[in-house]
Amino acid sequence: MKRELGIARCGLACCLCSENAHCSGCNSGNCPDKDWCENRSCSMQKGVSHCYACETDCRKGLLSKIKPYGFTLFVKRYGEDALLDCLERNERNGVVYHREGIVGDYDDFSDVEALIAFIQTGKRSHSHGHMLYHASQTPGIQTLEPRISNDNVPRIYFSEKRENVLVYLSNAVEKTCREDGFLHTGKWQKWASYGFTKDGRLHFEEYYENALEDTYKGVSGYIYTVENGDAIQPLPNIPDASYADAPVPVASCEFVPDALEALLEAERQGRIVITRYAELSDTMREWIKSTTADEYRDAINAPDYRHFLEKKFPFLRD
Repeated sequence: MKRELGIARCGLACCLCSENAHCSGCNSGNCPDKDWCENRSCSMQKGVSHCYACETDCRKGLLSKIKPYGFTLFVKRYGEDALLDCLERNERNGVVYHREGIVGDYDDFSDVEALIAFIQTGKRSHSHGHMLYHASQTPGIQTLEPRISNDNVPRIYFSEKRENVLVYLSNAVEKTCREDGFLHTGKWQKWASYGFTKDGRLHFEEYYENALEDTYKGVSGYIYTVENGDAIQPLPNIPDASYADAPVPVASCEFVPDALEALLEAERQGRIVITRYAELSDTMREWIKSTTADEYRDAINAPDYRHFLEKKFPFLRD
């Protein structure tokens, strides 16, 4: 690996390219593809060094192929040095960038998150050895520890899909109470109005107007990845979910600057489904009203939850 050649503007790895014996990299001016490369031309016109430095999530030019697109997403999340470190380690362990012509071990993927997990681990296993995701607002975690949630059992929860943990970057109950100056010293009640579609995609529903923006806009957080192993067990009845009862070491961390933008991007990519409050049927709205009334009645010992429900569902105060 010629690390000094780095990553091309489009995301391809000049450092591992089979043509780098006669090419000094994307920005050297002697890349054989420079004249027709749409990504090179576009990034130069925009004044950015690479596609990963552009705020637009596009599939222009070579980004229509999964390898450069996956490498670009990886660098947006973790940085170029992290990508180079992974590629260098994977090469030492036998992962081949160009096996036949310009096709190699990073090309045989149909899902970009599976490719990113492969970059991180160098392993293609669909059970033990692949990466799992966990969201938190706490920075700098090196080892994830079990915490008590609504089920009153100390556990760590994971998903095989990065997009499925985005909803956990903010808790509507805690956010509302803190913004209102509501004092609470106990465990925060969790609120999550989502389920899953028949094809296993996360389906977020707004139970009140502007719930998505109200909960996630401007909220930053972290997505931690861990390697699956014997300590992690499947969570029944929830697609792609798992849990651990014991501490689990962190493999890597991604900073998410705006949870709302991350959710909207996942929606644009078709990875999750979002139903706005205005799109709900009258029957669904009646169900929400009835259910929140029951929740409010039963939350006599959860003042934080009652405060949240009163704020978002004013009819409860009548």
